[in-house]
This record gives sequence, C-alpha cells and structure tokens, in this order.
Amino acid sequence: MDDDLIATAKRLANASTKKKPKQADLKRAVSTAYYAVFHAMARDAADLLLGVGQDRPDKAWAQTYRALEHGFAKNACGQVRGLGFPPDICSCADAFVSLQQARHDADYDPSHRVTRAVALAAVAQAEQAIGCLRTAPRKDRKAFAVQLLLKKTDLDSAAGVVPGPAFDGDERSGNKRCLGQYPPASNHPVRCRWMKLPYHSKSRAALSGQMKSQSDSI
Repeated sequence: MDDDLIATAKRLANASTKKKPKQADLKRAVSTAYYAVFHAMARDAADLLLGVGQDRPDKAWAQTYRALEHGFAKNACGQVRGLGFPPDICSCADAFVSLQQARHDADYDPSHRVTRAVALAAVAQAEQAIGCLRTAPRKDRKAFAVQLLLKKTDLDSAAGVVPGPAFDGDERSGNKRCLGQYPPASNHPVRCRWMKLPYHSKSRAALSGQMKSQSDSI
C-alpha cells in the first residue's frame, strides 16, 4: 500500500502543471505522503512480530497492523535517538514526526497554504523514510516495532515490574529520586514504572519473542 500511496501523492503534487495548482491537490499530496510512511511502519511491524506467508495468524496480524496509533507513534518516534537506535531508524522516525505535523497543518488548518515545492518535498521525505526503514537491519526494525506499538504498561507487565512507588528515597522524608536505570540493578527492590526500556535491553528482545509465541496459539 505504501508504494501506491507514494505514487498517488506524486500525482497529486504534480497535478495541474499548466496552471496554478489547487490547494486541495497539494494538501492531499502532503497528507498522502504521511500515510505512506504510517502504513509502511504498520505493515513492517506486523510482519516482523507476527510473520508473513500462509503460516501467519491473520487475525493477530491485522490487529497488530491496526494497533499503530498516530499520537503514540509520534511520541515513540521522538524518543528513538535517545534510546540508541541506528541512523536509518532515526531518519525514518524523524520524518514520521515531521510529516505528521505537516499533515495536521494541511488537513486541519483552513488558512494553511501549501506550495507545489512543499508538497513535492513532503513526498520525497516520505519516500526516503520508507527506504530507510526497508534497508535497516531486521533486528533494528523489530526493536523499532516494539517501540512503536507497546505501551509502558505492556513493557512493565512483560518485564515483571513491581507496581507501586518507583523511588529509591525515603517517601516519608520527601527525599524521592526516580531511578535512572530501567530495569534497575538486580539488587534494587523497585523499578521505575515509567522509564523507557533502553534499546539494547534484553527485555525488548524477549518481549518481541513472547508476542510471536503468543500469536502462534491464536
């Protein structure tokens, strides 16, 4: 679908070349460019976590594909550089954030104007982002899929995080300091519930494997 959306976005951006382009065409080109990246990420995540071909669990695959949420994915993409993801994944994530904002301006701001150059630049950015995603190593794409789809409560459950206060200080004295390591040192009794898993954490790899194992039983 993403290749078809890129082709559609190019056609819209280049429409009416002999006269002044219509804002409807240019804005729709920007929006379509964003959705090309969105669907590329959704499909890649579903394929990596649930598999491809006749043996994949179709219902679970569709649910995983549809699990990608615009707002949550934007926030997740904004965190990938700090989590140590490689350049190709970071480039894709940065483009997703930028294109989502461009899409919001194009779709929801009636006073926003889009030039042909801006529309074509958005399409080129989307095409490059999809290329970066496709060429990234499989293990990095799988980790990115987990970053995009799993909320912190899911990660906590899989990692066995103990519910409750996540401070290493004395609550009664008000000396609270959130732990900066997730998971914390093995000799520490509590874990910070809202800290993101580091990209290279074994918990992420184990969690994606757990998802695949569970899907096989659906």
